[in-house]
Amino acid sequence: MQMKELLAAIAAGENVRAGLSDLKKEIKKPGGRKECLALLGGDLSAITLQLGAEDAKTRKNAAGVLGELKRQESLLTLYEAYLHEETLFVKSAYLEAMKGLDYTSLLPELRDIREELSGQEFPVEEQKHRLAELAALTDLIGEAEAAKKHAFLGMKKPAHVLLLTNRNAAQLVCYRLGEAGIPAKVYTAGVIANPEKLEDLMQLRLFSEILFPVEDCEMVSENPTEAAKVLGKSKLLLLLGSELAGEPPYTFRVEVRSKDEPDVQSTFAKKFGTALQVETEGDLINRPSSYEVELRLVKRADGGYRPLVKFMGLPDHRFAYRKAVTAGSLHPVNAALFLEYAKPYLKDGARVLDPMCGSGVLLAERMLIGSPDTVYGLDIYADALRAAKQNIEGAGKFAHLIQRDFRDFSHEHLFDEVITDFPSVRGKQSVQEIGGLYAAFFKKMPKLVREGGLLVLYTHDPALVRKYMGERFAVRSVHEISKREGSYLFLLTVR
Repeated sequence: MQMKELLAAIAAGENVRAGLSDLKKEIKKPGGRKECLALLGGDLSAITLQLGAEDAKTRKNAAGVLGELKRQESLLTLYEAYLHEETLFVKSAYLEAMKGLDYTSLLPELRDIREELSGQEFPVEEQKHRLAELAALTDLIGEAEAAKKHAFLGMKKPAHVLLLTNRNAAQLVCYRLGEAGIPAKVYTAGVIANPEKLEDLMQLRLFSEILFPVEDCEMVSENPTEAAKVLGKSKLLLLLGSELAGEPPYTFRVEVRSKDEPDVQSTFAKKFGTALQVETEGDLINRPSSYEVELRLVKRADGGYRPLVKFMGLPDHRFAYRKAVTAGSLHPVNAALFLEYAKPYLKDGARVLDPMCGSGVLLAERMLIGSPDTVYGLDIYADALRAAKQNIEGAGKFAHLIQRDFRDFSHEHLFDEVITDFPSVRGKQSVQEIGGLYAAFFKKMPKLVREGGLLVLYTHDPALVRKYMGERFAVRSVHEISKREGSYLFLLTVR
């Protein structure tokens, strides 16, 4: 069965356990991971939903598929499933699936779990699976601790860095940095910034990653051996030595970003990593499973690769509150961007409602950038509300969270702001179902929002917004978020 057919059968609930097992095998084939991600369209919900399946082996197989896909956004979903798993032979599967992801933010929790398990005596029938779980925990912790032996020292020093941002928001990020007195300019895939102290950047919530260019190396060859020679003779080691405590060797992994097939990228990364280790005479050790530096090679349009450095130990706690996720959860950096666009219309003391709050990230970000009066979040799913409660409390905030369909919700006071991330027709629901949801939403909102009140609506279906909003709503602005995904942010007011 072809991968497209396997995914369709899984989505339809047909022979799911075997389908996931076969899908994992297909993903392991050359080009399989890229094909699967393309077919999923960036939406992993067809797989993550199976982590809640009644059949234990189905859950285990779903974890295995997510492990092969190696998408960072699945980390918290896997961790949450691990915590709630009651079938012992499945638990280690979630941990194994996390190995290819950046799980450093979870290390304190993983250490606590390992310590608790290590101090217990288990019945004979449990020992095999508990030992497998302990072994997986030990591997995760050991790999991460080995990668952190050189502490990052650069937070209070001047820096020249690339901030990865939403492409459409790069100019806005430059403007905000300028307001803070930080020189910046738009660059491919983000913004080049030059803060007097790197920690000054942590006040800004509009970028996803901080990468360091190599001062004297703008490009390396598409030949891995030649590329390693050039980078090995560059100021790369000086950069690492200036930002990390202690002496070499430093551990690294190679991340290739290009439109090439995954097997081509993997082959280049392996050859380049081996050659760079030789070129630096062991000052750099290629350790893909346990590393403190990621060497990111980004394919240039004119040929060759741009080398960039990501320090895995760089402390970035801006979104540390987000511990729990649900299927299709919004990333906090996107939520922060949406509220940045809405900022001219937001007011302290506002009554705020998210009628489809999911994991609560939009509400958390709204409370972090201002002082609303009363905040409500609705969702029909109890798991989503549990995630929202954990995330909002993690941000040090409070919201009234209610399990209810917004169509059945009423309140004695009208709200000043509604912010929400609308479900998409690309997901599980049909075009007709989503259309009905939009129609119900715009019919209900005038009963919940005061005249002149604000709606901040993130959507992948802008045509449905325009179709159903009618004359009761005025468009203040529309912002393209992703051309590739067809996603937009609408700022509307109630007439």
